[in-house]
Amino acid sequence: MFAPSELIETKPGYLYEPRVLWGFSTLSAAIPQPSPVLVTPFQKDAFYNGSRWPIVLTHAIAMVVTPGGYPGQTQFMLPQLPVQVGLSGGLRYSLFNIAPSLQAAPSNEPLEPRFYLPSNSAPGFCPSVNPPLTNTNPQEPTRSAFNASRWDFSHTLKLPPDAYMEFNLSNRAPTVLNTSAASVTADINFYAEAPKNPAIFPGTVYTQQQRLMGQLTNAAAQQRFGSAMQGGTFTIIYEGAPTTFTVPGGFDNYFGGTQTQVYPPDLAFTPRQMVRQKATYAMPTNLKGFSVYFDQTELDALFPVTDGIFQSPPGSLAATTLAKCRTRNGGTSAYWWRGDAPVAMVTPTCTPGATSPLTRPIALQPNEGITVSIPQVITPNLPVTTLGVGQLQQYQAILYLSFCGYAVIEA
Repeated sequence: MFAPSELIETKPGYLYEPRVLWGFSTLSAAIPQPSPVLVTPFQKDAFYNGSRWPIVLTHAIAMVVTPGGYPGQTQFMLPQLPVQVGLSGGLRYSLFNIAPSLQAAPSNEPLEPRFYLPSNSAPGFCPSVNPPLTNTNPQEPTRSAFNASRWDFSHTLKLPPDAYMEFNLSNRAPTVLNTSAASVTADINFYAEAPKNPAIFPGTVYTQQQRLMGQLTNAAAQQRFGSAMQGGTFTIIYEGAPTTFTVPGGFDNYFGGTQTQVYPPDLAFTPRQMVRQKATYAMPTNLKGFSVYFDQTELDALFPVTDGIFQSPPGSLAATTLAKCRTRNGGTSAYWWRGDAPVAMVTPTCTPGATSPLTRPIALQPNEGITVSIPQVITPNLPVTTLGVGQLQQYQAILYLSFCGYAVIEA
C-alpha cells in the first residue's frame, strides 16, 4: 500500500494516467409536482477500482439531465438529492452526506489524500464554480453556440515517442423536434507541452477539427443509454400507501436521425492522425489535457418562439455525447473510464455539470471503491413548469455522478 505522500506528488519513475469513476441513477415521476420521484440505485461497482494501480480522485461532477439533454426542472433537482458517499473495501469504511447542501467544507489542511473520509472534510459540489444558467429572457437560449468541455490534468501524462492517443465521440441524441438536418460539428483537442527547449520544440495541439455529428436513431440511442431510460409502470410505497405511475421509454416521442453506429469513424481521433501531426518522432509527448468543443448553432435555430414561449433547445451536447479515451503503444492502454460516459462527466475543468475539487483527494487502493447511497423515493420541491414541449409532461431524467483523478503507475 502506498503512503498518501507518494500518490499526490510527482515522482520520477511513475506514470500518472487520468482516470474517471462514474455511474448513473434514473429519476422518474409525473408532472405536475409535488409528486414522489422514484430513484434507482447506482450500478454495482460503478465507483470501484478494479485495476492493479492505486487511484487518486481529485474532482467530483454531478449532473441531472433528461434523455435528450434538456434543462428545465432538472436544475432544481440536484440540490435536493440526499446522496451519501463513503469508502468500502478492506478494513476501511465510512459514510457521510454530501447533499443536500452540495457545498465543499473549507479546509486549511495540506492537500494530501486520505485513506479514510472524516465527516469534517467531506467532498462536495460547488455549484458556484459553474452555476446553472437561468433564462431571464424567454426569447433567447441561455447557452453559447460553442459548448466547451475540458480537462487540465493534475499531472502531466508523459508518453514515449512512439505512443499515441485514441479518442472516440458518439453521434448525437434524438431531439423533441426534427433536427436531423442540422449541421452540428465537434472538435477534439489534445494539449502537449514542450518536452525540452520550447524555442526548438514548442507546445503542440493534436486536433481533429469540425467533424460532422450524425443523429442516432431512437433505437440506437436507447441502446446507448442501456437501462438508464427504460419505461414502464412503477408502483412504490409513498406515505404508507402504494402509488402507481407510468413513464415512457427514454426516447419515446423524440425525433431520431438515420445513424445506427454509436461511435462512427469520422468522430474518432486515431493514432494515425496523431502520427501525421507530430513535429518529430524522436521526442516524447507530454500531455497536459484535452478538450471537446461543439458547434450547435443550426440545432438551436430550429427551436422557434411560439406564442411568446421559447421552445427550449437541448442543453450542451456534452451532456448527451459519449466518449472513450486511451493511450496506444504506451501507458497502460486501458480506457480512462468505463465506456459510454458523457463528455460532461469526464471534463472537470470545464463542464455543464456541477463540479468541485475535493477538499481532500480520495485515495483508492486496488480492490477498493466508493459507496454511493441514495433513497428509493424523494419528494422534491420543484416549480410547476413545463419544458416548453408537450411531449415532456412527465419528469424523467438521469442523475450522473463521477469522480475524476489519476492512476499512479510504477513505470
